[in-house]
Amino acid sequence: MKKKLKIAWFTPFCSKSAIGAYSNIICTELSKYAEVSVFVNSDELKGDVIIDSDNIVEYYSPDEVETINLSRFDRVIYNLGNNYKYHGTIFDISQRISGIIILHDINMHHFFHGYFIEKYGSLDYYKHLVENFYGNCIDDYNQNRVNEDSFWDSEHAVAKGLNPPAIKNALGIIVHSKYHEKILKDIKTAPVNVIHFPSVKEIVEKQQKQVKSNFNSTRVTILTTGHVNSNKKVDFVINAFLQSKILRNKAQYLILGEYNEESGYYLSLKKLIEDNKLQSRIKFLGRKDDEDFFSYLFGTDIYANFRYPNFEGSSWSLLEQLTIGKPILAFNTGCYEEIPEDVIHKIDGYDVEKLVEKLEELVLDAEKRKSSEKKAKEFAEEFFSTKKYVNTLLGFISEVNNFEPLVSTTDKVIKIAREIELLPNSTTTTEIKNKTSLLREKEICQTGKKINVY
Repeated sequence: MKKKLKIAWFTPFCSKSAIGAYSNIICTELSKYAEVSVFVNSDELKGDVIIDSDNIVEYYSPDEVETINLSRFDRVIYNLGNNYKYHGTIFDISQRISGIIILHDINMHHFFHGYFIEKYGSLDYYKHLVENFYGNCIDDYNQNRVNEDSFWDSEHAVAKGLNPPAIKNALGIIVHSKYHEKILKDIKTAPVNVIHFPSVKEIVEKQQKQVKSNFNSTRVTILTTGHVNSNKKVDFVINAFLQSKILRNKAQYLILGEYNEESGYYLSLKKLIEDNKLQSRIKFLGRKDDEDFFSYLFGTDIYANFRYPNFEGSSWSLLEQLTIGKPILAFNTGCYEEIPEDVIHKIDGYDVEKLVEKLEELVLDAEKRKSSEKKAKEFAEEFFSTKKYVNTLLGFISEVNNFEPLVSTTDKVIKIAREIELLPNSTTTTEIKNKTSLLREKEICQTGKKINVY
C-alpha cells in the first residue's frame, strides 16, 4: 500500500475566522488521502472559540516559533491573511521552514503594520519594508490625499499590497482567483496555482435546518455583511435609498458586521441616515454570533456585496451568498468579475442611478428574485467543489516538489561551501545572499517548466 503523504497545515482555527472554517472543510476532505495535522496557535484558546473538528489538531506556543520541528512531515502548508493576530506566528514559521503558502489577501499592509508594531513596538520596520518595495509611495499619497482613507485602504494598495515579503520563502503559492494570480504575475518567486474555494453547501444546509429567522418584515430586505469600512461601500446603497422613493417605501437596508463608533466613515454614514430621517429604513446590526448571522443571511431578500478596492483574493461572503441563492449585487471588479453576468447583478463603477434601477427592479419583482436564486445555486454547485479543490491541491504538491525557492538554493550553497571550507563559519547568510543576488536574474528550468526568480 502506498504510504500516505504527511501534511502540516497551519491556520487560524477559531470561529471568528473564515479561514478557519475554510481550513476545516479542506482538511476534512484532505484527510481521506493524506495524514493531516492542523497546527493552531495556543493563544487562540484564550478567549476565542475553537472550531469543533474531527481533524487532528496540534497546538503550538508562540514561544516555539524558533524551535518547532516539522521534519516528520512531507509538506508544510501555511495559510496567510491580513490579520497579524491570527497569522503572525504562521508567518514567522514560514520564514524559517519553507512550504506552500495559501495567500488569502491581496492587501497585506494591515498584517505587516500590526506585525511590526506587535513585535518591535515601532513603525520604522513597516515603513522601511514599504520603501524597500515601493519607494516613497505612502508619503506621496498623503501629500495628495483627497479623503480620510489611509494608503492601505486606497486602491493603490492593490498593486502595492506587500505580497512579495509574504511569499518570498514559498515553495509554491495558492490563490483563489484569477484576479489574485494576475497581481502576482510579476512578483512571484515560485509556482502559482489558482484553486477556487471549496463548497459550503453542507454547512449552509445544516444551518438552514437549525436556524430560525429572527426577523419578519413586510419590506424587502437588502443586506451587507462584513466589518463596516469604506471598502464595503455602504454609502453607495444609502445614496440609492436617498434617490428612490420606491426603496424608501418598500425596502429596508441592514448592515451586519462590526463597526467602530468613532471612525470617520461610520460617523458620516450615521449622519447621512439621520439627516434624511432614514433610521427606520437603514440599520446597523453590529457583529452577531453564527446562529444570528445565518438567520439574517437566510431571511434577507437581496445581498449588496460591494467591495472596492478589492483587497480579498476571493470572497467567502460571496461563496455563502451564492450557495444560499439570493440575488447578489456587486461591482464588476476583482474576483466578482469572474462570476457570469447572469449569476450576479453587476454594476460598473459608482453609478447610483444604475444601482437604483437594479434595486427597484428586484424589489418590485419577486419572480425575478426567484430566478436569480436558481441561477446562483446552480453556479455554486458547479463552480465550488471541495473534492476538486483537494485533488488540485494534491497535484500541486507533486508539482512543487520539483521546485525550490531561491532562498533554499542559496542556503544549500552556503552549507556546502562551509563544509568544504570555502567560507568561514562566521560569514552570515545575508552576506552570502547579497553576493549571490545575480541568481535573481536567472531563469530556472526544471521538469520542462520555467520560473522567473526575482
